[in-house]
Amino acid sequence: MYLRPKNRHILVQPVDSDTAAEQTTPSFVLPDTYQKKDDHVVAKVLEKADDCTLTVSIGDTILVPSNMLLDISHDKTQFQIVLENYVLGVLYRDR
Repeated sequence: MYLRPKNRHILVQPVDSDTAAEQTTPSFVLPDTYQKKDDHVVAKVLEKADDCTLTVSIGDTILVPSNMLLDISHDKTQFQIVLENYVLGVLYRDR
């Protein structure tokens, strides 16, 4: 299955972070199903809409707010897209 984004959306794949979570003792009890979400997600650009004005290329690594990622499930395939307005920046290794 393939998704071609439209209307200024960008198809992304979140990148797993290598940072380990800090071990702390909580001062209150949380449900077992609780999972702390990061405020921002690092994601790889897989595809972008033709009308996207953001200067990103396929394969670029971008930073987006985690609550702005749209999860789409169709025919047992998962997609994640984000509107170009919510891209906070492009990450580069060298300056």
